[in-house]
Amino acid sequence: MAESSTGYITNFQVYTGREGTGEKGLAHRVVMDLATPYYGSHLSIFMDNFYSGVELFEEMKGHGLDACGTVRANRKGLPKNKMLTKQAALDKHTFRVAQKNDLTFCVWQDTKVVMVLSNYHDPTEKGSVSRRRQGGTQTAVVVPACLSDYQKYMKGVDLLDQMIGYYQFQHRSKKWWRRLFFFFLAAGCYNAYVAARCAGGNTFKYKSGYKDWLEDLAQELVTPVTARSAPQCSSGPVGATSEHDCEKIFEKRKVCRECALSRSGTDVRASATVYGCRQCNEALHVECFGKHVRRHHL
Repeated sequence: MAESSTGYITNFQVYTGREGTGEKGLAHRVVMDLATPYYGSHLSIFMDNFYSGVELFEEMKGHGLDACGTVRANRKGLPKNKMLTKQAALDKHTFRVAQKNDLTFCVWQDTKVVMVLSNYHDPTEKGSVSRRRQGGTQTAVVVPACLSDYQKYMKGVDLLDQMIGYYQFQHRSKKWWRRLFFFFLAAGCYNAYVAARCAGGNTFKYKSGYKDWLEDLAQELVTPVTARSAPQCSSGPVGATSEHDCEKIFEKRKVCRECALSRSGTDVRASATVYGCRQCNEALHVECFGKHVRRHHL
């Protein structure tokens, strides 16, 4: 479960198999387990069609939780009227809406039929979504409010997966627990970034995004080892010496001197860092510091 606008993980559950003999269904049980801390809060929870269902949404309503999501046509309890199923011949961007007690169900014809179920939306309330016309221009299309809210807020988990996918830990293993470990390590890094960004407000210096923050986090973690306490040897990494110290000396990121030299004449762009050699006043990645020291001692 992730917060919609930032992708911050608020709760999770690792699947370990069926629990007991009276389990209502995996999707139903998972949603109720993750939502338990929020009972009575009227928190709006959005989900895709793997989880959504009439019985689930009715139970969530009873626990003071608002729910909305796309739904599969074969779910129990949905209207049987052909005008409210996938067999309905609707013109593009037209819709039908039905209501039963607190539940609102809508069918909208986009490129394909979209079905949405909600336990808190007013069936008469309207919203809008953007759609691209043939010429490439964007136009607003009137839809039920439950559908426009779903498109607006159903993105937290996708955003989290996207950010973790960009910067995965390249560590292959057939052991299941290692996969979980590195996934949660990546998720923890992203959660920390979101927390730091929210706490920093306008003073948060990583305006360029998550990548720079993650690089600096890694450098902060390894600097005491590579720059201060690494053993001196000709074949391995070179640590700090009396003539050169690797420290965080810049407020703004600068292009690494060694990366710039090694990539000169290529199309590969040298990356930036806030670390460098204090004596030489040159920007250097922690991992490039050894090259810098050796070059100056040749």
